[in-house]
Amino acid sequence: MTRKGTVFAAMALVLVAAIGTAVVMAQSPDERPPNTEVVDLDQIKEDVVRELFDSAGKMIDPKRQLAKVARDHEGGFGGYYFHETDKSIAYVYMQDLTETTSAEDAFRSAYNGDRAITQIIPVQGDYSFDQLVEWYHILDRAFAESDIHTGTGSVRVLENRIRFGLRDAGQIDDALRIIQRLEVPEGAVVLVEDHITLLTDEDSVRAKWRPLVGGIQHEEAWGGWGLCTIGFVTERDDVEGMVVASHCTNGDGDIGGLDDADVHQPNDPLFGINIVAEETIDPELTNLSHSDCLDGWECRYSDAAFAELDSDEDLDLGEIAKPEDFGETDVDPVGTTFDITAETATFSIGDEVYYMGRTEGM
Repeated sequence: MTRKGTVFAAMALVLVAAIGTAVVMAQSPDERPPNTEVVDLDQIKEDVVRELFDSAGKMIDPKRQLAKVARDHEGGFGGYYFHETDKSIAYVYMQDLTETTSAEDAFRSAYNGDRAITQIIPVQGDYSFDQLVEWYHILDRAFAESDIHTGTGSVRVLENRIRFGLRDAGQIDDALRIIQRLEVPEGAVVLVEDHITLLTDEDSVRAKWRPLVGGIQHEEAWGGWGLCTIGFVTERDDVEGMVVASHCTNGDGDIGGLDDADVHQPNDPLFGINIVAEETIDPELTNLSHSDCLDGWECRYSDAAFAELDSDEDLDLGEIAKPEDFGETDVDPVGTTFDITAETATFSIGDEVYYMGRTEGM
């Protein structure tokens, strides 16, 4: 049986996050009705762990740099956040607060910004970031195969928690049973009822933007894979369009293959509006003759797809939405953007690299 894997020689940085209004408290096990879903959760857990780690126990997913930081440092690094008013003070989640030197080293490895940091303060973290990443991937797969509709989900760096937004509040009990069955600590997971709200135009990377730019929210379709980020807008062979993540254009979250996906910006509010583009290029996974593509696996060089612009829409080529500060999604003044001035296929050690996403902004 052919297994699917992905070789990332180039990454599409597309983040998903939960928008929630109601935190749900867990019920006790005795209060929960029996789970009638016929899903092999043990097999899901085994498959996800095998896909996430190599034989040496190294996490394979290159997008999870903070998980690698947690594995490379003692003390259980679990993420970080900044002081509310003094952004030069960083707080670092650590399971072991006695590991102060490790906390400082972990933060320096994780933070690539140019802000001058004057103080690094360890604070109690309940979970290490690599634990959270593993649990997130296991639950994400289990929820999908159990028909639990998670419109959004992510590992929250600022909270030391996993957060899922559920389309249907009636499925919260089912989600809690799966969390318990997979022996994921219930305290590590926040379940919220997912409400999607259109904000004032161009005041957030999650708001409506016209003309279209990179770094803003889109959704494939209502009830589909969820909310994602437009990578950048561009022209390909004289065709205007946008680069998005392949896994965001397939309803089952797979990479590769056209799925007749419409791109909605900022979302699909059930009425077939906000369609701005249609996926036109998304090659299938193949058995590449490449040393990094293992025997029996299917591979690709990126998680990227191209969507052709709708004839009624306009692009602002070379522009990326710019939030007002690191870790922010708000854009002030409204409509502020970065200018793309050059392109490169290579990076050097020591280069500063920033990402832009609808989850945590810049």
